[in-house]
Amino acid sequence: MPGLPNHYSFVKGRTHTMGWAQYRTADFAATDDTGTCSLSLSDLVADVSLCPASKRDSTTDMNRQKDCSPKLTQSCYDSTTYRFANSNCPTGNSCARWIETGPNGASFYLDGCLLTQYCGTTGNYKGRTVRFDCPNPAPTVTPTPQPVP
Repeated sequence: MPGLPNHYSFVKGRTHTMGWAQYRTADFAATDDTGTCSLSLSDLVADVSLCPASKRDSTTDMNRQKDCSPKLTQSCYDSTTYRFANSNCPTGNSCARWIETGPNGASFYLDGCLLTQYCGTTGNYKGRTVRFDCPNPAPTVTPTPQPVP
């Protein structure tokens, strides 16, 4: 599987990136790797500075999908049922797919959790213009008005 060892990149707390071959070697198993990985609930919240309401509601900002969908890089396709599973995404998101073209010109599908309002839109992903499709879009969440006491 070409390219698989370098497919994953760890954004927070990793001191290095490792490939599958390195992971399976006895040399790696003998290495003391305590790491620095730590997560908190605040890591799971969208960075408001990346997605103010003006960007979220824009129809022309080509980065709105990436900046306002904090789980876009989280895979949601269920290979056991062959479905794009919205249940693998946060509320208000749909399991989306888009086509990425690699440096060698080969194209392949990617999937991730996209704010449902962006299903069927065009935007930027890794410097290229892509169309975000949601094969099974989740219903949009409408806030229920609360009675005034």
